[in-house]
Amino acid sequence: MAKGILIAAMNIGNAAEDEFHDWYDTEHVPERQRVPGFLLCQRWIGVADPKVSVATYDLDTIGVPSATPHQASRPLRVAVFPSDILTFAPDASGCYGNFYTLGYALEFLRACARLALEHPDLEFTVKTKHAEHVDLVLEDAALGELVERARDNFHFVRQARGDYAQLLFDADIVLAIGFTTPGVEGLLLGKPLIYYSRIEHDGHAFAGLPGTVAESEEELRALFAEVRRDPQEYARRHQAQITRLDPFRDGAARERIHTALGIAEEVQPAC
Repeated sequence: MAKGILIAAMNIGNAAEDEFHDWYDTEHVPERQRVPGFLLCQRWIGVADPKVSVATYDLDTIGVPSATPHQASRPLRVAVFPSDILTFAPDASGCYGNFYTLGYALEFLRACARLALEHPDLEFTVKTKHAEHVDLVLEDAALGELVERARDNFHFVRQARGDYAQLLFDADIVLAIGFTTPGVEGLLLGKPLIYYSRIEHDGHAFAGLPGTVAESEEELRALFAEVRRDPQEYARRHQAQITRLDPFRDGAARERIHTALGIAEEVQPAC
């Protein structure tokens, strides 16, 4: 019985419909089904709008998406999430930011840049919470020097707040400042996660997940070395606790979605 489900929904926009559907059905889906742990694939195309496509993949375990057919031929990808930065002027929504200070974010990013220098065979991608924070953190001379030295495998992406799903999905390892949403989501996706936290009175939910929280750069380096030795084993250790945090891992997600949307009888698989 499937223990997880991967749902891919998209609007293909200006892409040629026939070419896209041919690629998806004859190349992409067979490629995924060759990955151990990918089970049944079903795909639906919108009746009213054929540019809308939804595919579901039954998974043997929730950690299956962490392995792809290309993983052996590409560098391991490390997604880095420094989260929000405390500001003293309200943003467009009237909020005054978070309790993560600029110094805290810089400390975390410098540690990650030094990891990139120590692991030149890995690919580090940093996603700040707001695109404009990239320029803010790079004003720091010490970080700027590290980024320049690690320019071959450490880079920033300028994407809107909340636009990180693809980066998270593609990541093999997740590093996040504690205790922010992308880290939790990476954990629930079965990704090896390390939180960097200097907050002494927070993160109680992670007490049952040993090896998840680094409270210093030295601990971060030690845990990262452990992840490098066996990323999948590192992630598997936490599955029992993750199941406790997220009990809806019974393989019935599709049925619940169909029931909630009232579409159980209308959908027809395209593959």
